[in-house]
Amino acid sequence: VIKTHYTGSIDTFREVVSTTPVPIVIAGGPKMREDKDFLQLVSEAIQAGAKGICMGRNVWQRKNIKGMILALCHIVHDNASMEEVIELV
Repeated sequence: VIKTHYTGSIDTFREVVSTTPVPIVIAGGPKMREDKDFLQLVSEAIQAGAKGICMGRNVWQRKNIKGMILALCHIVHDNASMEEVIELV
């Protein structure tokens, strides 16, 4: 497994994912201020081929930790859209 940062672009991250035969998970990086922005980053990385996430503060420092975890699970495991998960947080 490779843990790396999302490039910020579905197209460029798809290139990164396509260059390795091992699963890629994304790192959380600095705390993102808005729930929506954080979920969008995760959603895009999964759309580009990331297999999961490996994050700390961007989950545990949220007001609604349970909702955030549920939203992330739906994005990662069910390929849910932002519209489907945003009300969870």
